[in-house]
Amino acid sequence: MALASDTPRQVQEPVRPGVSVIVPVYNGEAFISRCIESLLRQDYPGLEIVVVDDGSTDRTCEQVKPPVRLVHTMGRKGAGAARNLGAGVATGNVLMFTDADCVVPVTWVSRAVETMQKHGVRCGGGGYAGPLGNTFVQWFAHEELAWRRRHLGGYCRTLVSNNIFCEANLFREHGGFPEFYCAASSEDMEFSWKVSQHEPLWWDPGNGIWHDYASTVGSYLRQQFRFARDAVPMFLGQVGLLGGKTHHGKQLYLEVACMGLAIVALLAGIWRLSVVFLACIAILNLPFLVFAARDRGVGFSVPALAMAYARNATIVWGCLAGLFRVIVKVQK
Repeated sequence: MALASDTPRQVQEPVRPGVSVIVPVYNGEAFISRCIESLLRQDYPGLEIVVVDDGSTDRTCEQVKPPVRLVHTMGRKGAGAARNLGAGVATGNVLMFTDADCVVPVTWVSRAVETMQKHGVRCGGGGYAGPLGNTFVQWFAHEELAWRRRHLGGYCRTLVSNNIFCEANLFREHGGFPEFYCAASSEDMEFSWKVSQHEPLWWDPGNGIWHDYASTVGSYLRQQFRFARDAVPMFLGQVGLLGGKTHHGKQLYLEVACMGLAIVALLAGIWRLSVVFLACIAILNLPFLVFAARDRGVGFSVPALAMAYARNATIVWGCLAGLFRVIVKVQK
């Protein structure tokens, strides 16, 4: 007679939750098919894909075909509103978000679910694996983000909206993404920061996605201006973000502060002091330039430093524009 202890124990496999991926898109005919194809190749069974058209005026919708679901915001409502609409019609117990100009690895969904089960977290995400384009600007955008986020891994306080997973109940409990941003901006930081006050968030650096960054200097700087302008009200309302473990990284704040002080000193006619602050930015960037040179070559470093200066100056003006908006709104 066999003893109970001799009976083989069956290891129960973790239950696979239903997962829905939400993709907001506005005039994305040039890249939406690429994103959808990467989602259809996922190794996770029963995946639901929901594309939310945010009032596109091109042929985006013609490229979205079953089994992918297509819903409409009925006008330009913004990325946050589009994601929330997609979450509202999604049937999965877990929601994942990416953007139409992204391509995800084949294990993107399964690894996210594994992370949730392994670490006991209800919300998390990751960063980027690389750029989809091969321009200098795209590589600069990727390399400087990789440098700023090099210490991210494990518990964190904020996430990026094109690489997020979240239990559906938790997402709805916290009201989803803010909807007052017309274009993608700070809605991901606001949402994830709010969730992090109640639930631990997890950053998986090994589950990055490929992103089609802004490819020209002009488009990149316009994007940075918009991000800075729209972030001002958020930071004024959530000062703790400046000291938290966020995906921005504290070095960015130091560089922008130095650039702002350099501009003030220059306007005041104290050019030597301005040079000191500009030199501080170069010193702060030296480790990044060495880091980037290993991947892109030494010739990458000089234009990368010039780009960092241009970005920081643009962010300063964006912050001033955002502050002006806040003052006007308060006076009204």
